[in-house]
Amino acid sequence: MPKGTNTRGRALRSAATSALLLALAACDDAGSIDDAAATLALAPEGWAPVDEGDDPYAERRPERVECPAGEGFGVEGYGALEVHTGACNWLSVVQPAPADVPAGATVRVRLWAIDLTAPEPAVATIGVAIDGEPSWSRELPIPSSTQLIRDTFTLDRPVAAGAPIVFHVDNHGSNTYALLELSLEG
Repeated sequence: MPKGTNTRGRALRSAATSALLLALAACDDAGSIDDAAATLALAPEGWAPVDEGDDPYAERRPERVECPAGEGFGVEGYGALEVHTGACNWLSVVQPAPADVPAGATVRVRLWAIDLTAPEPAVATIGVAIDGEPSWSRELPIPSSTQLIRDTFTLDRPVAAGAPIVFHVDNHGSNTYALLELSLEG
């Protein structure tokens, strides 16, 4: 959230966003994932900022990064990692792979990009890196309307339990992204 935004305003925005995403997600016909097959399922509260030296997106990193936890990013009531780029100009967060995953496994990514705006047209980049290697990315034009992104990618090599998995957002403007799912397709 932008500095100076009051707590009530932040709470109202969060509640409105949560209600919108819950309503829209209820319309999702993608089905559920078998818990036994979802060995790559990552907990929304498990993300932590990546050290600059370990960031696989470091070549894109701006000179000054501002992204306070709890203001720029955090877990919202609907169980997603939410990023507010008005308070977070750059985000790379990491958590360890919870189990071994074989090469050839299909990884599912689901996220919301909510009404992307900026003073001038721009491009946002969202990505996932596994064990230091970018594995999936999407460029989104700004401005653009709210969209649910559902995509998959295939692991080209095995992933060992404990390997770092990085979720990344860089963006121009004050926008909101919500990572709903990063898991194995069952």
